[in-house]
Amino acid sequence: MTPADPAIAQSIAWCRAFTRRRARNFYFGLRLTPEPKRSALYAVYAFMARCDDLADGDGDGDVNASRGQRADSIDAFAARFLAWVDPSASTTDAARVSGGGDVSGGVSGGVSGGGDEAFWPALRWAWLSHGLDDRIGLDMLDGQRQDLDAPRFERFDQLRGYCERVASTVGQACVGVWGVEPGARDPAQDLARARGVAFQLTNVLRDLREDARNGRTYLPADELTAHGVSMDDLAQGRFTPGFDELMRFQLDRARGWYAESDGLDALVSPDCRAASLALMRLYRSLLERIAEDPRAVLRGRVSLPWAKKLAIGWRAARGVG
Repeated sequence: MTPADPAIAQSIAWCRAFTRRRARNFYFGLRLTPEPKRSALYAVYAFMARCDDLADGDGDGDVNASRGQRADSIDAFAARFLAWVDPSASTTDAARVSGGGDVSGGVSGGVSGGGDEAFWPALRWAWLSHGLDDRIGLDMLDGQRQDLDAPRFERFDQLRGYCERVASTVGQACVGVWGVEPGARDPAQDLARARGVAFQLTNVLRDLREDARNGRTYLPADELTAHGVSMDDLAQGRFTPGFDELMRFQLDRARGWYAESDGLDALVSPDCRAASLALMRLYRSLLERIAEDPRAVLRGRVSLPWAKKLAIGWRAARGVG
């Protein structure tokens, strides 16, 4: 059952609507999570998405904000996060740090106006009831600070660290909410870290041209140089002789990270294994769709058809391989 507290229930409702609107692939996996864990993940997703907005200026973020203003916003957001998830802080104190006055007023204003305060009560409930590590949220925000400077990674180890901050954190939060078999917490968290890297590498390939046009190229510079591909080539959607080999290399590496996360689903609590499997299969299927025509990423964003997503969810829910 979801919480009876009206402020938390209203906050969860906002998070559910927000997740359905924004999550795309992620929403399908969350739908297979039973309640009340599903509601907890709606709150976690809303928080993570808002973190991303602060760096990108998307969603509710200010697209006209300067780099310094966005950095200040991230720092202030981190303070609000710690105030809300600190078990020693009252909800009234946390709302005051967030600038929302009392909790009910802050939530209702956020729900009606779409402001960034709406998810905080739900997040506090989700975070504390599942004992999530505060480091998960802080690491995510560190990843967003990296994004402020349109990062250019020279080597893969730098990209891997970034992936762990912005994606492995999400996986670790999911595992924390789903729960794991007795004694499996540490290995499950390690496998979730690897799967997060796999998911983010998939996203990097999917968004290759869009990111380059926005001044971001996440693929390591030494690998681009080795294959004779420039950032301008990617931004212009210009095919070069080394592109196919570059993509084969990236696809094989991403597959390796999926393989490294094998075993995670078996460690997740039985009632949530379908959700874990569905998410993995959605992202893995997206990777293989890119592999069918790697040059498609130069033309636009590659996505899975709705029918494919529904089929993946159906099979995962019924334990079909």
